[in-house]
Amino acid sequence: MTDAERKYEALFENVRDAVLVADTERTITNCNAAFIDLFGYSREEVLGKKTRALYDNAEEFEELGRAIAAHADTPRFAQTVHYRTKTGRVFPGETSVFYHRNDAGTPVAFVGTIRDVSEQRGAEQRARHLPEALR
Repeated sequence: MTDAERKYEALFENVRDAVLVADTERTITNCNAAFIDLFGYSREEVLGKKTRALYDNAEEFEELGRAIAAHADTPRFAQTVHYRTKTGRVFPGETSVFYHRNDAGTPVAFVGTIRDVSEQRGAEQRARHLPEALR
């Protein structure tokens, strides 16, 4: 392993957000330690599986698939969808999708970073209801 590869591996494993790598068929090819912590699956349990297994519902899986296709000419985009962990907990995940491209510029894989925004959403809802509570 080269020095550059070791640095990439260290960065990949130590990023705080969950990172998921999938091929163009949306089959999981890699994930980092933060993904394992967030979703509760081991690498062996998810490698080779379709990303659909992580979504709370099929509609959001399909919706993100359409967004991936629609944004193919952009470097990245973000969308929030609902995921389900191994234990069944559902959470809103702010998902940023990056395209890994070949030399011709064609996407050959997707890299997604997923951040659980449950607490942020809860704080936003409490802030919206604060004026009512103060009346």
